[in-house]
Amino acid sequence: MAETAKILSPTKKVLLPDAKAGCSLSDSCPPHLFAKFKEQYPDHLVITYVNCTAELKALSDIVCTSSNAVQIVESLPEDQKIIFGPDRNLGAYVKKKTGRDLVLWNGACMVHEIFSQDKIDR
Repeated sequence: MAETAKILSPTKKVLLPDAKAGCSLSDSCPPHLFAKFKEQYPDHLVITYVNCTAELKALSDIVCTSSNAVQIVESLPEDQKIIFGPDRNLGAYVKKKTGRDLVLWNGACMVHEIFSQDKIDR
């Protein structure tokens, strides 16, 4: 996220307390593999969730947040084919809310993966 903060505010100082800090969601979508995945769907628009690397953003047509992903997909023509990544969970939610047939990259955040409705209920 520090990388995105720097892109959005290039003249500001962005502090990263731990240079080894990572993101399992970002790690689940290596840009070189995503580029090959994207090649399989040349007529698809690529929408990526903002919590990804700058390199992945560069492969994207649109970058969304969790709060505007549904609105962005709904704003596109119904016949527009879409790849959504890297978060398959957000993509599945957008798919459910919009009824659109999205091609989802199979990425996820390991922290969010450990939660389930059953665990939360318990």
